[in-house]
Amino acid sequence: EDNKALKTVLLLIGSFCACWSLYTLTTVWKLFGPNSVPPSLVRVGLALTLCNCCIDPFIYSIRDQTMNQEIKEMVGKFFRKNN
Repeated sequence: EDNKALKTVLLLIGSFCACWSLYTLTTVWKLFGPNSVPPSLVRVGLALTLCNCCIDPFIYSIRDQTMNQEIKEMVGKFFRKNN
């Protein structure tokens, strides 16, 4: 059980680092670099930071059977309600 929790935390930290690294590097480049940062690179970095918020629930649902079951029930209720 402790090992599973450790893996989940490591996945969350890894996704955080992956999603925020490009934005952080472009911001540091903007502050200290002599050349300007390409705007497309900044936009991609911002998009990745927003993706971090979307990734976390998926990590939790993949790693936890109870949460996985609850999400399936919520999605099922949502689609049944809209039909």
